[in-house]
Amino acid sequence: MDGPFSGRVALITGASGGIGQALARRLAASGAVLALGYGAHGRAAEALAAEITAAGGTAITVRADLRRAEAPGQLVRAAAEALGPVDVLVSNAGLSRVQLLEDITAAQFDEMLAVNLRAPLLLAQAG
Repeated sequence: MDGPFSGRVALITGASGGIGQALARRLAASGAVLALGYGAHGRAAEALAAEITAAGGTAITVRADLRRAEAPGQLVRAAAEALGPVDVLVSNAGLSRVQLLEDITAAQFDEMLAVNLRAPLLLAQAG
């Protein structure tokens, strides 16, 4: 595939979900080589990689639990080892819960901060 991102390596977190999949398809159509990061939905990520590959693009999947502080660095390293240095980072992964304020535990709050705030920072630093 040829386009403005031709040959660029793009890492997308949360690539197994709706927004992540749409971003991946758009970047692939623009020529990017993709590392599709996912946490829990491996089948969806694998199906997306197969779809992109079947259309003539390049995509790999990489599992990472972004709640863990070491995961962002491992994710960037895995993408770089497989595809080359990451040129484009899309920090799309996120956690949310619909619940009453008084029902949120400190552990749940820490988990959301880890994925939604800490992981994008560590991804950018590692990239």
